[in-house]
Amino acid sequence: MAKVVRNSKFRHLFGTSFQLRDCYGDIRIGQCSFESNVLKANSDFFALPWVTPGSVVVIPLEQKGAVNEETPLILDEDKETINELNFAPTNNHVLVTAHQNGSAKLWNIPQGGLTGNIVEPAVVINASPKRLLYVDFHPLASDLVITAAADYEVKLWDATNPGAEKATLPKVHKGIVTSVTWNHDGSLLATSCKDKNLRVFDPRSAAVVGEVPDHQGAKSGRALWLGKQDKILTAGFTKTSERELVIYDPRALKNKLATVKVDNSTSTPLLFSDDDNDVVFLSGKGDGNIRYYEFANDAIGLHTLSEFKSKEPAAGMALLPKTSVNVMKCEVSRFLKLTPQGQVIPIRFEVPRQNQDWFQEDLFPDTWDLKATSTAAEWFSGVSRKPNLRSQKPAQ
Repeated sequence: MAKVVRNSKFRHLFGTSFQLRDCYGDIRIGQCSFESNVLKANSDFFALPWVTPGSVVVIPLEQKGAVNEETPLILDEDKETINELNFAPTNNHVLVTAHQNGSAKLWNIPQGGLTGNIVEPAVVINASPKRLLYVDFHPLASDLVITAAADYEVKLWDATNPGAEKATLPKVHKGIVTSVTWNHDGSLLATSCKDKNLRVFDPRSAAVVGEVPDHQGAKSGRALWLGKQDKILTAGFTKTSERELVIYDPRALKNKLATVKVDNSTSTPLLFSDDDNDVVFLSGKGDGNIRYYEFANDAIGLHTLSEFKSKEPAAGMALLPKTSVNVMKCEVSRFLKLTPQGQVIPIRFEVPRQNQDWFQEDLFPDTWDLKATSTAAEWFSGVSRKPNLRSQKPAQ
């Protein structure tokens, strides 16, 4: 077990569900890859596969209540199953989807949301002859797309010139890639894989920087690079099916910095982090609870904060950007939780403070401004820039 933190400003951090009027309901959830988190969100929209084959529903966050079954959709004319989807982290109006026929498609979302079905993608990337199981964007370089297919190949693409891959990772994966995570400046990436290994790559040099056996249980694991701390957190299962968290130094993967035994839940882990405050959240598909920990550069590594408990299991979970939180109410994180019944419930995490009349600077350090620091072409040429920061203090 992780040691309970006692002298932290986050030791009383607690989560609360929003009122019913602030939720979204009647969502007809479609099929997606088992490895997918299913629900994706940014500060304007959330998206998930709709029941119509090859379709995605995109809902503005301001549109509360029931979602009409006639709602406009992103609708792939090939009606190929969508195995994964993700918003561009630096552009709220771009979404990418991974398809059963091996293609990745980029879609432009109008200001304010969809007013009719969108059937023509902005960009098509023919990524693989096999099923495409994973697709996402580089966290800081605009138009840079990464894909992983059922043949275990991981490729990088410039969406402004999608005719051929710009880089391919070494063919070392011996199973399906279950997660991809990037370091703080986007120069290195790490993968979790069904072959039970954690790997770190320099993708521009097509080099394996490090590799180590990770969680040895049968179920899938996840990896998450802890931003500015430059540590990698993984979640997975032991051989006896116990859920666990492990922290690694990417420069010395052989030595585990910390191991935390969590529980005997069978839910597929979902990892999130508040890099500004070094707070880590662990949820899971099929798990109603959210555990949260504080990361520290000490012998303990992860310190237990508390747990948000709910009887309603999660079919998916999304952490919203910092621009979505109410800083004057000391809200440090906000999630969206998808239930199996087709409801999306906001969950906010707050630090109780007696006086909320002024901005609490210790809770809200400068945060990423959500803007790209390079283009895909610049990144492939060797450019790596850290995120630009901005103040979270509201304008007077």
